[in-house]
Amino acid sequence: MSMEEDFLMLIRRQPAIADLVATRISQDVRPQDTDEPAIVISRLSGGHEHMLAGSAGWSRPVMHVMCFAPKATTANQLRDKAREALQGFSGVVGNTNFGGIILDDEDHDYLEPLDANDRGTYARLLVFNVMHSERIPTFS
Repeated sequence: MSMEEDFLMLIRRQPAIADLVATRISQDVRPQDTDEPAIVISRLSGGHEHMLAGSAGWSRPVMHVMCFAPKATTANQLRDKAREALQGFSGVVGNTNFGGIILDDEDHDYLEPLDANDRGTYARLLVFNVMHSERIPTFS
């Protein structure tokens, strides 16, 4: 499994989040016509740390956690539950040894409905710096 899949697994196994979104947690894209509330995670960027001799053995990507809901209060509640579950987490999930997950930034948005029905979507973005170990070959 990849770090992204293990990050997704970490979110999925949180009862407080599952109570709000059930199985509506996906990677990179929200399926069309999915119910809300929902969460989408994606890897924005990240680097693989190295030393002169090769890999340093750890990576620090930036992960986005986007919370979608039909009401601002629900979006805020979902954002708070995701932050509580992830902020400061360290430990092994799947094949990934997370050294630390740190909240770096957040943003709020409202997505206008496409059909002018006054039922838009409230979006809450959490930006996390993730440090995790990795096994990469050394330079030759």
